Amino acid sequence: MEAILGGQWLRRWWPLALLAAFSVGLRLSDLGRQSLWADEAVSWSVSRLTPGEMMALSERDHQAPFYYL
Repeated sequence: MEAILGGQWLRRWWPLALLAAFSVGLRLSDLGRQSLWADEAVSWSVSRLTPGEMMALSERDHQAPFYYL
């Protein structure tokens, strides 16, 4: 406990903490800017269908039979 309070922890781990803070900043800076990809757009569109329409679609789709349900 004295090593943490004495500042040894900070001197030892500051490069790793700085790198972690930088990487979190990079990830959060572009959050929400990505567009929908084709498969995500199709899944979103199918989610708005009724269950019967989803089953009819699954007859023509390459996904597993109950994928969208």
